[in-house]
Amino acid sequence: MSLVYSFTEPILVSDCSDLSNNQISELAPDAFQGLRSLNSLLLNANKINCLRVDAFQDLHNLNLLSLYDNKLQTVAKGTFSALRAIQTMHLAQNPFICDCHLKWLADYLHTNPIETSGARCTSPRRLANKRIGQIKSKKFRCSGTEDYRSKLSGDCFADLACPEKCRCEGTTVDCSNQKLNKIPDHIPQYTAEL
Repeated sequence: MSLVYSFTEPILVSDCSDLSNNQISELAPDAFQGLRSLNSLLLNANKINCLRVDAFQDLHNLNLLSLYDNKLQTVAKGTFSALRAIQTMHLAQNPFICDCHLKWLADYLHTNPIETSGARCTSPRRLANKRIGQIKSKKFRCSGTEDYRSKLSGDCFADLACPEKCRCEGTTVDCSNQKLNKIPDHIPQYTAEL
C-alpha cells in the first residue's frame, strides 16, 4: 500500500501537482493541507480505493481534478464541496457501484457538468456501463448486502489495526487456520465478514 503524506513548502509554489502513474492507494487526511493555490491535481492511474470526505478541503482554487483509472467504488457525499473553482473532473475507469450512496454524485454532475471523461457505473448490472451523470436520481437504489458493501467502501480502513494472527482486506477479517481458542480482540467495527 502506498500512502500520500502531507506536502511541504516546495510544492506550495506550484500550481500543478502531477502524481499520476504511481502506486498510491490512499491519501493521508492532510495530504493537501494549505495548498490553496493549487489549480491542477492529477491523481490518475493509481490504486486509490478510498477518498476521505475532507481530502480536498483546502483546494479552493483547484480547476482540474483527475482521479481517472483508480479503484474507487463510491465517493462520500461532500467530498468535492470545497472545490469552489473546479471546472473539469475526470472520474472514468473506476469500478463505481451506482446505488443510493452515489446518488448525490449523479445530482452533483447534473448540476455541474464538469466530469468530462465519461465516468460509468460498473454495478449493479441494471446500470452497468451507463454514464453516472446521465442516470436519473431515482435509479440509484440500495438493497441488502450490496448496500452495506458500497456504504463501507467509502470509508478508509488503512488506519485501523487487524487482530493479531488474522489477515484483513477491505471489510473481511480472516482468522482461519490459526488454532485460536477464543475470538480475537480488537475486531474492527467495519467488519462485514469474519
